[in-house]
Amino acid sequence: MIVTLAAAAFAATWTLTPKYPDGREVKSSTVVETTAVQTGAPTSNRQVVEARQVVRGAPDGSATIEVTVSKFENDAADGSLDMGVLVGATYEMVLAADGTIRSVSGLDGAIRQAIARSDLPEDQRQAAEVTMLAMSGDSSVARSYGATNQILPTTPVGVGDRWTRQMIAPMPFGMSITFTYACALASVDGPLARVACTVSGELDLNPEALARAVESMFPGASAAIPREVLAQQIASAIQVKQASGNQNFIFDVERGIVVSSASEIAISVDAQGVPQSTLTKTNTRNLIVAGP
Repeated sequence: MIVTLAAAAFAATWTLTPKYPDGREVKSSTVVETTAVQTGAPTSNRQVVEARQVVRGAPDGSATIEVTVSKFENDAADGSLDMGVLVGATYEMVLAADGTIRSVSGLDGAIRQAIARSDLPEDQRQAAEVTMLAMSGDSSVARSYGATNQILPTTPVGVGDRWTRQMIAPMPFGMSITFTYACALASVDGPLARVACTVSGELDLNPEALARAVESMFPGASAAIPREVLAQQIASAIQVKQASGNQNFIFDVERGIVVSSASEIAISVDAQGVPQSTLTKTNTRNLIVAGP
């Protein structure tokens, strides 16, 4: 009897599938801290608090969620970005049944309106728009919100089971990282399942897109350095680009939602012959308080 019970407990599995009941209200608080590893100096600290509500579900299991930004603080090292202009902005996201992001809309327009109403000098507005869209526009939110959902297992798992997921994460200014997540279900306590992942990745700088971004931020730059030349300089200067780190999160199996997550990702490059110089380390913490 004891052996049978032990075997049954050992064979228990859980399904980590997102759920979107109509009317569910969620409060999300996210803190992102980025540090320059060589100096130890912070390059940016960001805190975002949002209220989310599921406004309608679809027969295929997808859902439309309305999001309102109630707090947005971004302390960049140069003090140039006032992201507080996004407080009060409302945008919409559509999630697929498996939790992956389908679309985000509304933030790009809010950013452009905020810049238009700002007292920024005209010659600084274009650079501010490019930077803010890259950091907090529709595509930026889509990649950051969808990341955890995309690494959930696609089949039921038991404690100790492992799975691997791969995803391409767009980054600002045309860059992207292809992440590989090697995950395991570490433990289950009541309805809470703890997942631990190691993360590796390859960074695609996209030199041509970076050169275009420089032109957008600094009109007239191409007169000093043609875009093709700048792209070649970027490509030759940085050869090997890697990301590594870890991500852990807790998933509420009964309610079908990630209630907390924490990650630490370091980006390293081989820049101009200096092998594996670690540029930045980013720590992200996310706490979610959800209704039924």
